[in-house]
Amino acid sequence: MKSVKATMLVVGLVWGWMASGNAYAMGPKKPTPTPEPSPSPSASVTPIPVPADELKLGAIGVAGTGCVDGSAKIEVSQDKLEIRVLWDGMVAEILRDSQNSLVRKTCTIAIPVEAIAAGRTVVVSDAEVIGDYDLAAGVSAQASTEIFLAGTHGDIVKVDLGSADRVEQGKIRLAKQDAAATACGEAGTLRANTAVLVKKDSSSQARSSGARLQGLSLKLKVVPCAAIR
Repeated sequence: MKSVKATMLVVGLVWGWMASGNAYAMGPKKPTPTPEPSPSPSASVTPIPVPADELKLGAIGVAGTGCVDGSAKIEVSQDKLEIRVLWDGMVAEILRDSQNSLVRKTCTIAIPVEAIAAGRTVVVSDAEVIGDYDLAAGVSAQASTEIFLAGTHGDIVKVDLGSADRVEQGKIRLAKQDAAATACGEAGTLRANTAVLVKKDSSSQARSSGARLQGLSLKLKVVPCAAIR
C-alpha cells in the first residue's frame, strides 16, 4: 500500500483530546467538507469501513527507554478503532554544563491484530505524535516515528529542531496517513517506533535543554481488501 507522507511542525498547537461524541476525540472536529464531483474511474476511491466487531486485538505491548516502569498509559476506544498512548518518560534532556552530548529516548508500541474477517484488512489510517521542546543555542533535537506491520518497514516521519545561534522553543507534531495495513484476512502485529533525541553541538551551553514527546494517537479502520489494492 502506498503511503502518503505528511510531516508537520506546528508552533503553539493545542492537542484537543477532550471527550466528545466519539470514544476519544483526538483534535478539534474538522468542518464538513464541501461536496465534490464523483471521481473518474482512474481516481482513488475512499474505502467504506465495515463493522468494527469483525476486529479482535490482543494485549498492547510497550518497550523502550522512554516507556519503562509503567510510564506509558494506553487507552483503547470501545470500538477498538482509536488507540492513545500517553508518555511520562519520553523526555530527552541535557542539563546545563552536563558532560552528556547526546540523550535519546525511545518507545515501541506493538498492537497484535489477533483476528480479522476474511476479505478484510486493518489500516492505520491516521497516526499523530505531539510534544514540545526548549533548546539553547547550539543544541539540536530530532523527533521521529515509524508505523509499520511487523516483518516489514515503514516510512520514517521526522522533524529536526534547534538553532546554532539562538534559543528555540515550540511544539512538535508528527503526522502520517495510511501508514500501514495488515495482510488481507490475516492476523499480524502493527508497530509504532517513536524516538526523541537531544544533541549538544558545543562543549558548553548557557541553559538546560530538552525535547519531550507527550502522546501518540492511532486511528484504525477495517476495510475490504480490494479497497487498498
